[in-house]
Amino acid sequence: MTEKRKVFALVTETLKYRAVLLEVMEAAGWAKTPEGRRMEVNMALVLLYDLLISERGVQCGGKLKEAVMAHRTRLKAEMTKLKVKRQARTVKDLLPPELRDAVVLPRWVRVNAIKATPKTVLEKFKAQGWTVVDSATVALHHLLTAEPKGKWIWPDTLLDELFAMPPSTDLHDNALYLDGTLILQDKASCFPAAALGVNPSTVHVIDGCAAPGNKVIYQKWKSRRHNSPN
Repeated sequence: MTEKRKVFALVTETLKYRAVLLEVMEAAGWAKTPEGRRMEVNMALVLLYDLLISERGVQCGGKLKEAVMAHRTRLKAEMTKLKVKRQARTVKDLLPPELRDAVVLPRWVRVNAIKATPKTVLEKFKAQGWTVVDSATVALHHLLTAEPKGKWIWPDTLLDELFAMPPSTDLHDNALYLDGTLILQDKASCFPAAALGVNPSTVHVIDGCAAPGNKVIYQKWKSRRHNSPN
């Protein structure tokens, strides 16, 4: 699973910078080199992303790494020229506005009220080294500036059992997710059940949606003996 996530992230970022990398390849004459003629273009783009944009550098080895490292000086020089030409301070500035200024959304998680309360979950997160943010303004600041990859959590003000976390948060190995205390669910899908306004002490609601996903009714059930239908 870990390697799959890394590959997905690498492919996504490479596609984001595809136009930039193709322009650098063209300027450097990559297609005319022996390595360029032998290598499939998409593989070349991934290697160039690692070389020119990723902070970790080229991760592969063998002939693939040798092929790109043999031309690293020319490729880096063309990237620098492109930044100067477009008056870009950073590589990110080379991206079009729709990619550079893409909306950043938080990771939403919901507390399974059958197993825990929001208060106890927050205490457990704090014990794991997370910082609880008590202001929507601060949460937005973290989201848009230097803290998208931090360990902060913000209790939503509309739905008591919903928390916002950094967009890169991965809870699949977290004990609270593994034991069913947390459910990964977007905020929009939590609203319908809350909007029904039913009294959970007198009314039971059955969600009959026939689709895979987290189709669990969002309610504070007084009786912990009942399981929310899925």
